[in-house]
Amino acid sequence: MPKNEYLALEQKLNEVLIDNADLKRENMIMKNEMAAMRNALSALKMNHPNILEKIQDLQNLRSIKPLLEISVLQQSVKSNSDRIQFLSVHEQARRQDFLALYNMTTDSSRRLTELETNTSGQILQHQTYTNNQLMNLQTTYNASLKGIREAMNGDKGT
Repeated sequence: MPKNEYLALEQKLNEVLIDNADLKRENMIMKNEMAAMRNALSALKMNHPNILEKIQDLQNLRSIKPLLEISVLQQSVKSNSDRIQFLSVHEQARRQDFLALYNMTTDSSRRLTELETNTSGQILQHQTYTNNQLMNLQTTYNASLKGIREAMNGDKGT
């Protein structure tokens, strides 16, 4: 075989050997990367239940927030309802107070009218009695005065 061909084949062999060495190095790097990936995957698999549990907890917390808002709203509605009930009872009590005061005023007005009527009647009775007494007194006075005059006139003639 000619020397040129031999050198060309040897050159090709050296290139193939270099390529082979490069490929082996790349293969080793890939094996190391693959091992690192397997280790990472294994670690993820070991933490997988914890991660799923944490995701579930986060989802539960997300659903709890609206429930808390609903609870706050329910408490507010209950508080307002209690306040309305209190005000309704208070209003009813004030209505009863007003009705009682109205009845007392009406009753007082009726009693005052009766008292005025009775007082007017008594004043009229006393006025009539006083007038009668004055007339009796006048009559008695006049009779006494007449008797005194007659007595005085009778004494003069004697």
